[in-house]
Amino acid sequence: MFLFLIPESELLEIPSICLVKYLTGLECLGCGMTRAFWYILHGEFSEAWKMNPLVFVVSALFPAFYLKPLIQSLHLQPNKKF
Repeated sequence: MFLFLIPESELLEIPSICLVKYLTGLECLGCGMTRAFWYILHGEFSEAWKMNPLVFVVSALFPAFYLKPLIQSLHLQPNKKF
């Protein structure tokens, strides 16, 4: 994951590309998610919470999106009976 390699100083200088924030000036539910993931990867959970508390929900669900296709490709799913 390349996010782990980016220094914090550079990460905090990246401008926001959020359309909602650009149009309304208000942060959406996803604003701060990239920085929050960076803080989680570096073990700084309180800083991640400050950036976006939803990062903990998303990071808990994130592996499922990768594991499901892997399991399906390995045919480890139980046979479905109808």
